[in-house]
Amino acid sequence: MAEATNNNGSPPATNGGITLEQIQQTIAAAVKPLAEAQAKLTADLDVVARTMAEEAKPAAGAAAGGAGGKKEEAPAGLTLEQVKGLLDERDKKASDSAGRTAFIARTLGKLPTAYQGQLGQDPAKWDAEAKSIQSQFETDAKAMGVKLENLGTPAGDGGKTPAAEKPDLSKIPAFELLHMGVERLPVPTAAVAPAEAAK
Repeated sequence: MAEATNNNGSPPATNGGITLEQIQQTIAAAVKPLAEAQAKLTADLDVVARTMAEEAKPAAGAAAGGAGGKKEEAPAGLTLEQVKGLLDERDKKASDSAGRTAFIARTLGKLPTAYQGQLGQDPAKWDAEAKSIQSQFETDAKAMGVKLENLGTPAGDGGKTPAAEKPDLSKIPAFELLHMGVERLPVPTAAVAPAEAAK
């Protein structure tokens, strides 16, 4: 006795069962929105590429026209090397910005933000610029009558701490000296009797 099959050769559904055809239809229905989204994305990328190419043509034509009248076609899109170059440039800028921020914190961190913002973008010139900025700040502060403590140098030494004054122990009561933990107290000299001093 031959078993009944569907058009695709799979057995028909039994009471409450799922056929292979139903599974295929379910998968096709689930994949359809993804395929539509991919087609839309591809179309959008094509529009962007054509727009970039159109914008590049007048600039390329003007450059070529000024250089001898030849018109060169602009590339349709960016090459892998150009994209890599753009990403490398972006990463370098981010690294330079982080290095600049760290340098400012280390050398100009005690100055107002307006002075910190005067530091340029070239790391080779930062030390000289930091010295100039710091001296400009000191000049401006002196012109306003502000007395400045040593703010440190652009090398980041933080300035010199003033030497601590030594306390005058003769003016501190003995019980406070004991409390402070002073090990050697001055020993009072014995009073010389006047009779012995006359001999």
